[in-house]
Amino acid sequence: MNNKQRLHLLRELKINDINTAFSSHQEWNDWGDCVAPLLKYDQSHYSSFTNSLKYIRIEALSKQTIEPHLHNMVGIVKQAIIELENKIDAYWNPRAIKKIWHDSFWGKLLIGTILICIAFVFKVFIFPLLMNLLPQEHPEVITTNHSVKTIRNHSLN
Repeated sequence: MNNKQRLHLLRELKINDINTAFSSHQEWNDWGDCVAPLLKYDQSHYSSFTNSLKYIRIEALSKQTIEPHLHNMVGIVKQAIIELENKIDAYWNPRAIKKIWHDSFWGKLLIGTILICIAFVFKVFIFPLLMNLLPQEHPEVITTNHSVKTIRNHSLN
């Protein structure tokens, strides 16, 4: 189903006044069952709508308890219609994020820059701290060439 067909069906199922729309619980359930599959193009709309629909299905709840959920469902349908009319993409599009971060030049450049910064911080700050924590086995051995020669000359005497 394309967005044009989805928009047409949502317009037909749109409710303007929840007080006069349906007379029974079952009619609201049927309406919700018809609308829910049309909202699968946007996961946030679909999950919000189906969460409210769960409360509508409980027949023991009073009208005052159900009414906020009905308003939420009607509002989601209106939002979906506006988004489809204006060709607004869904809020969460994983393919777009993958393209930005994994496939594009700027994403690779940013990841490379972050890795270089992490390596710099490790070399300049963390590595010297770790070296200071290690026990000194031979404190008399100095690593500079001049000091090593001095120690060697001294030990030869």
